[in-house]
Amino acid sequence: MIKSLVRGSWKQLRRKRTAAIYGACHAVALHKILNNQPAFAERYDLICLPPNFALTDSQFSHICENVLPKLDLFLYQPVSGEGRHFATAPMLNALRRCAKSIRFSYMHCELYHPFSNYPSDSMPGYHGDYIDYAVGKMFFARLPLDEAYSRDLLIPYSDDILRWNLREIRYRENRVFAGDRPIDIKIADLIERRFKKDRLFFTMNHPTSIILNHVARAICSELGLEYTENIEEEPLGSIVVPVPSFTRKAFGMQFADDPLRMSSVEISFDEYVRQQIEYFKTIDPSIFLTAIKELARNRPWFERMAF
Repeated sequence: MIKSLVRGSWKQLRRKRTAAIYGACHAVALHKILNNQPAFAERYDLICLPPNFALTDSQFSHICENVLPKLDLFLYQPVSGEGRHFATAPMLNALRRCAKSIRFSYMHCELYHPFSNYPSDSMPGYHGDYIDYAVGKMFFARLPLDEAYSRDLLIPYSDDILRWNLREIRYRENRVFAGDRPIDIKIADLIERRFKKDRLFFTMNHPTSIILNHVARAICSELGLEYTENIEEEPLGSIVVPVPSFTRKAFGMQFADDPLRMSSVEISFDEYVRQQIEYFKTIDPSIFLTAIKELARNRPWFERMAF
């Protein structure tokens, strides 16, 4: 009886440690995953800071002055101070010396959707964020869908696309911003090893649970905590764009495609194409061609989108 009371008192004396996570949408997803890990949740109260793209000046000042100095653990994606607000270097300076920090890489890969990208600056925004330039070519060049979307568009470029993507991912992982430190948790090797067998990204910057679990597991390993993988939960699965047949053929991808989704609503491929066409109806063909030329500067496979 006395021993159990002593143990109970000791548990009450052990306070939970305070942690925060910062970055893009990946940080928000990892916050959810880590809080569902019993070992992590027992040791840490994890605060999810606003994503760097949504922060305000006053919020950033408040975080640096009132939140970061109280942390025991800071999990983050490094953000450059070059031309951007809310870089991580001043945030690191606000931490206590005894605070631990763990850095994970920004997650971006265009292997699965090589013609799905953001609208260029000269285009209006799209409600689904990502526009499909292959559908755009189909619309502007008046091609049948199977010719624009199912022919061997990528075979001549498949090696270039793979090299470009892995080079870009490793570049992000190996660069060190001023005032920051090298990345602790990387994903390039996992992508190179598994991209044919498993779908690892729903969109070019929304990874699936395979990638997110890899990062979360590595965080827990750094902290000496047990980790239980959950591949059914998909925090970033609200938008799912198709993996085209020409991409599957070019790379020998073996996985079954996921249902398409737009804003968490499942849609058919025909509806996906219809929504894209409605968007392209608002665009002048010359603007589309200018966007193609801009993307083709460092993505040579976009040359196939010209007409």
